[in-house]
This record gives sequence, structure tokens and C-alpha cells, in this order.
Amino acid sequence: AGLVAWALAAAILVAVWALARSRLSRTARRAAGAALAALFVVVVAGAGSRDLIALANAPPPEAVAAAAQLEGAAAARGEPLYLANCASCHGRDGDGNGPMRTLPAAGPMAEAVARLSPQELEYRIANGMAGTPMPPFVGTLSEPERWDLVAYLRQRFAE
Repeated sequence: AGLVAWALAAAILVAVWALARSRLSRTARRAAGAALAALFVVVVAGAGSRDLIALANAPPPEAVAAAAQLEGAAAARGEPLYLANCASCHGRDGDGNGPMRTLPAAGPMAEAVARLSPQELEYRIANGMAGTPMPPFVGTLSEPERWDLVAYLRQRFAE
């Protein structure tokens, strides 16, 4: 992950350079070079895809800068939205043990609520999460409904 993956890619490039300067036969150098090149592509693709998924799950700056009003009435409106849209995977109590099992498993709501800002929560609800079974709700829930849901999550699951 992270810098380690890129260091591995750099090590493969050094191995290719050393191979090119070696005294192996031309056929052996070509075969080894092809194998190292394929390994390099796999390592770079793996390291890069991890960064792409992180970027896909991050809200745009304008969403982070937006202010949300999370009053008590919003939380009351958010509870039935949670039960109808989230509890099947995250569980009625937010423990991640809903009746619908996913791979990877839906995590406990308290962890996400503690880790994410209100804007990040709304963004994840609206757009889903790349690399996970979490679907986007932008077509199902209106923006005010998503904010009501965020208010409920923060009131119910904040530690």
C-alpha cells in the first residue's frame, strides 16, 4: 500500500536495468525482461487503483465547504430513512449486521460517523463508495432527505 507499492515498482525497474546489462543470453534476457515488465504493470496498476478509489470516495471541495444544518427535527425525519435504506446492510442498531450480507461486510455506523464530517457522510450517501457494495442514493433520496439522514446518523451513532 502507498509508498511501499511505488517502491516495489521502482525496484522492478532497477531489476530490468540490471537485467539489460547482464551477460545472459539474448533469449533469456528477453524472457526475463518480459516477465519483469508484466510484473511492473501489475504493481503500478495496483498502486494506482488504490489511489483512484480513494479519490472517487472523497467529496469535492465545494461539498466539504458547504454547511449543513443538523437540528433535532432533521434527525427525527432521518430515522425512517435509515430504516428503509440503510438498516438492511448496516443493521437496525448500526452494528453492521443487517439481514443483507455484503462483501466486504458493511461496517458499523459509529466508525463511519466518527471518522467522516457531515459533508463527507452526505457525499458517501449520495454517491456510494467505489470498491464496495455501497450504492449511490442520489436517485433515491433528495438532498434534504440525505441531510436528514446525516443528522440522524450523527445523533444516533456519534460516540
